[in-house]
Amino acid sequence: MKTPSYKKNKRSGLVTILSTVVICSFLLGLMGIMYRSSIRSLEAQRKVQLQIDYEARKQSFLRALVTLTPVYAANTMMNGSSNGTFAKFHGDGGLFDTAGNISKLGQARSTGDDTGMGFGEFLSGNTGNPSAYLISDYIGDGTASTPSGVGVASVNNYPVPMLSRASSAAVANSKLSPLISTDATYNGASSQGDDRDFNLIPYPNIHFGYKAPGDPFIARHNWWKVNIHASSNDITRAGVGTGANDRLENEYILSIYEVPSQLAISSSAFTNIGNIGGEAYDTGNSGNITFEGRTFAPKVEVTHVELDGVTSTKGATITDSIIGGDGTAQTLSRGAFEAANTGYHPIARASDFSRSMFLSINPGLDFFDRFANSSSDISNGLSKESWYQYSRGCHQCKMKLDVIEVAVGGNTPTALRFSYGAFTTVIHKASSNYAGGVDWPDSDDEVFPFISEVAANGLPGIEIHIGRFVDWLQTADGGSLSITNVAEYNSLVVCADYVGDADVAKPTTSVSPIVIMLRDCEDLTDYTKGFSLVTNYSLHILENFNQVSQTLNVEDYPPSSIFAPTIGFGLGDEFRSVSLSGSLGSLNNGTNAIEILALKDTAGNASAAQTFADLKPIETLEELPPVNVMNWLVVIRKTQ
Repeated sequence: MKTPSYKKNKRSGLVTILSTVVICSFLLGLMGIMYRSSIRSLEAQRKVQLQIDYEARKQSFLRALVTLTPVYAANTMMNGSSNGTFAKFHGDGGLFDTAGNISKLGQARSTGDDTGMGFGEFLSGNTGNPSAYLISDYIGDGTASTPSGVGVASVNNYPVPMLSRASSAAVANSKLSPLISTDATYNGASSQGDDRDFNLIPYPNIHFGYKAPGDPFIARHNWWKVNIHASSNDITRAGVGTGANDRLENEYILSIYEVPSQLAISSSAFTNIGNIGGEAYDTGNSGNITFEGRTFAPKVEVTHVELDGVTSTKGATITDSIIGGDGTAQTLSRGAFEAANTGYHPIARASDFSRSMFLSINPGLDFFDRFANSSSDISNGLSKESWYQYSRGCHQCKMKLDVIEVAVGGNTPTALRFSYGAFTTVIHKASSNYAGGVDWPDSDDEVFPFISEVAANGLPGIEIHIGRFVDWLQTADGGSLSITNVAEYNSLVVCADYVGDADVAKPTTSVSPIVIMLRDCEDLTDYTKGFSLVTNYSLHILENFNQVSQTLNVEDYPPSSIFAPTIGFGLGDEFRSVSLSGSLGSLNNGTNAIEILALKDTAGNASAAQTFADLKPIETLEELPPVNVMNWLVVIRKTQ
C-alpha cells in the first residue's frame, strides 16, 4: 500500500499571488495618493497663477485709475456732467469702466485680436482671461455708489471727512463721481473755529516730496473707498474666499488733494532758481535771498543756492548748489539715502511713486482774464462751480472793475464798471458816451479810489487806492456795504472788457495798453480775511504793500496775493531796492526758463544786488490768501 503524496496535491503559487495582490494594491494606492496630490498641486498652481494674473491686472488698473481720475474730476465741473457717464465712476464709459478697458482688467485679447493674428482653435493658457466681465464685479460692491468722504462720520484709520455746506447734493454726487466742489467744507478747521474750504492735514506717506510725509500741509482731501478684487465669478476659483468685496485687504483709498500753492517757491513754469538777469544772487544766512522749506516747479534749474529740498515732475538740473542740509544727499541715490536716513530724499520726482500724480493747474494768461471765456456759470453739472470758476483766479474775486470804454483813437480809459454780487455801477468821465451812474473825477479828490493817471512808462493808467475802498464801499456809489461786511469783499479783479467794446484793446503777454497802479496799500488790516488782486493788465506797485500788522508787536499781516502778467515796483526808471517776504510763483507756460526772483522796477529793470527776499511757506490756514493757484495731488493706496 502506497502512502498518498500530499506534495503532489498541494496548489502551487498561492503565496505568490497573495503577495502580488498586496503589493499591487499598495502601489495603486500610492499612485492614487500621488495623482491626487498632483491634482491638488495643479489646482493650487492654477489658483496662484490666477491670483498673480489678477494682481498684475490690478496694478495696471491702479495706474490707469490715477491717470484718469483728474480728467473725470475736471469733468464734474462741465455743463451736463450730471447726465451721462463722462464724469462718473460707474457705467459704460465711466471712470472704472474706462480704466478697466485701458488696463485690460477683463480680457487680455479679444476674439477679433485672435482672428487678426491668424490664430485658430486653441486652448487659452491665460486662466484670468474671461470672455466678458462686468466692472461692478471688480470695483466697489456691485452698485453704482462709491463710498466717499463727504457728509459721513469720522472713523479711525480713514481720512477726515468733509461736511455738506449748502445741500445734500454734494453728498449724493460725491458717491457717483470724483466730485470737486466747494459745496462741501471742513467744520471748524481754522483756529478761530470757522468752517473752511481747506484743512491742515498730514502729507501722505509717498515719495513725491511736495512736503515731508506726515508734515502738515494745507489741502482739501477728496477721497473714496474702492474695493478691488477678482471677478465675482472667479472668487472661489481664485481661492480668495467669500466676502472678498468688502475685505479690508482689498480696499484702497482714492484721493484727490486740492493743494493751493504754499511753498516758498511753487511755480507752474520752467523755473530758474539762482539768477537775476544772468547774475547770481547771494543766499544763506548772510545773503540777500533766503529760502525756507522745499520748492516746487514742473522743471527747475538750480544754480549756486542752498535749498532744503527740490521737487519736480519733469526733472531738475542742479549746479553748484547744496540741497538738503550739507548736500551729501546729492551724492546718493534715493534708495541709498533712504536706507541710511529716516527721511525721504530731498530731491523728489513724480516718478518716485508710481501710483501718484501731481498736476499744476495752469491756464496761463486766462488766469487773469475773466472775459477769455464766454461764461463762467455751470448748467446741469455735478459740481457747484464750473471749471472756469475753479481754475481761474479772475473768477474767484468778489469785486470786479472793468474798463468798458476808452478815448477815441487811444487807450485812455473813459468809463469803468464796478460790480460785486447783484450791485453794479458805471463810473464815467464827462467825455464818455455813458450817462447816469457815477461821475469819475478828473483829478484826485483824496476820496475816490480810482484815479486816471499816466504811468511812469508813458502809458495811460488807473491808480487804485486800496485804503479808500472801505469808506467808499459804504457810500451809495460803492454799494452801501455795512462796515461789518467789508472784510467779506476781500478780492478785486481788474480787466479789459474787449468783448463789450471793440475799442478796448485786449492785453497780451507782451503788450499792456493800460497800466494798473497800486497806491495807499501799506495798511490792509481792514481786510481781516485777507486781500487779493488779479488783473490782466501790467501792474505797478508804487508804495509799500501790506506792512501793518494786525496784532501789536507781532508779525501778523493780513494774507495777501497779487496776480498780474508783469509786476513792477517803485517809481521811475532807476531800480530801487525791493524787499519781499512770503512766497513766489509763476503761471508762465513758455518753454524757456523764467528767473523767478527777477523782481523788476516800473521800467522793466532788475538787479540781483538790490533784491532782498525772505521766502517761506504758508503754514497755517490763517495765512492763506483769498485767491490762490491750485495744484492737484492724485494718490491711490491701501487703507491704513
